[in-house]
This record gives sequence, C-alpha cells and structure tokens, in this order.
Amino acid sequence: MFQYKVKSNPGNETYMNILAETEDQLFIHIVTFKEGYEVEKRETMPRKLFDTCLRTGYLTPLKSSVLAVPKSA
Repeated sequence: MFQYKVKSNPGNETYMNILAETEDQLFIHIVTFKEGYEVEKRETMPRKLFDTCLRTGYLTPLKSSVLAVPKSA
C-alpha cells in the first residue's frame, strides 16, 4: 500500500493511502486528524489529478512503507 502526506491546514494532519488502482482511477482512503478527532473518507481520484498533486507537492510520499498512518487511542 502506498501512503502519502497531504498538504493541509495548519494544525491538521492528513494522510492518503492508495487502496487499489485502475488505469484511470485510484481508490483512496483519506484520514484527517484535527482538533482531537479524526475524519476518514474513501473516495476515487482520477489518475491525472493524482499526478498533478504529486508534481505540485500537494502530496508527498512517506519515506518508508513501514510508516503507518497514526491511529488515535
């Protein structure tokens, strides 16, 4: 599974996992941590949008697949 940090508002941390992919679409899981709670979403993303987000720095790959999205207690 590929994991990315999403550029987000100050005080928030957002991570994105790619669950599956086709030629044109990515199936993603997004987790946002803000103000003591977390918001989880599952969505699809066009591959062209994903490529643009990587190119512009909106998405940053995490250094290692060992790193996991933090879970709240």
